[in-house]
Amino acid sequence: MNDNQKAIRVAIVDDNAQLRYITVNQLENSGYIVQFEVGNVQKALQIIKKDVELPDVCVVEEDFAAAKLLLEEHPHLRVLFLSTDDAVKSVTDMLRAGVSGYRTFLQKLQR
Repeated sequence: MNDNQKAIRVAIVDDNAQLRYITVNQLENSGYIVQFEVGNVQKALQIIKKDVELPDVCVVEEDFAAAKLLLEEHPHLRVLFLSTDDAVKSVTDMLRAGVSGYRTFLQKLQR
C-alpha cells in the first residue's frame, strides 16, 4: 500500500477464537488494519463506544442478532456478514436488515 492510500480499518466479531485469529492474520497480511477483534457483539459495542472512529467495515461471522444489533446502534456502519447459510431467505433477511454484504463460506471456498 502506498502513502496515498488509507488503510481500511476492520473489526471482527466471531465467537470462535481460532477463526478470528486466522481472519486477523489474513487481513493484516493483506494490508488492512484490524481495529479490534472480539468474541461477541456486546464487547464490540463497548469498544465502538470508546473509540473515536467507527471501523470502516465490521465482519460478523454466523451471528444474525449481532449484525442486526450493530446496525441498529450504528446504522452507518458497513457490516459484512459471513455465514454457512446460503438460503435465499437468510441472505434476503440480512440484506433487508442493512448489511453491506453477505458471503457464505461456500463462496469463499470456491474462489
